[in-house]
Amino acid sequence: MTDLEITRLCAEAMGLPTDVAQSDETGPYLKCSRYHRYQPLHDDAQAMALVKRFSLAIQPPQFVSPPRWHVWRHPRPSYTGVADILNLNRAICECVAKMRGSNESSQPG
Repeated sequence: MTDLEITRLCAEAMGLPTDVAQSDETGPYLKCSRYHRYQPLHDDAQAMALVKRFSLAIQPPQFVSPPRWHVWRHPRPSYTGVADILNLNRAICECVAKMRGSNESSQPG
């Protein structure tokens, strides 16, 4: 999954518009309004908003081998959305993107 796809899925999960994608030296982001850039892969507050919205559980690297941030939805109904990554923001975003992706693929089309 690309950074832009992850960002777009996180924005959709938060109910934000996802039609204007842009990129700069820090990576892709979604321009949600004239002044607001949605970039949870790099913005700690936006990543924390995902944690709070979806009740994500986070296990620090020192308790996992190999050392990675372990993020999942709590309570864990299944292993959907589990992410093991060195970067905490990326682990949070990938967890939400996986949950969003599995919800879309499980809906009748």
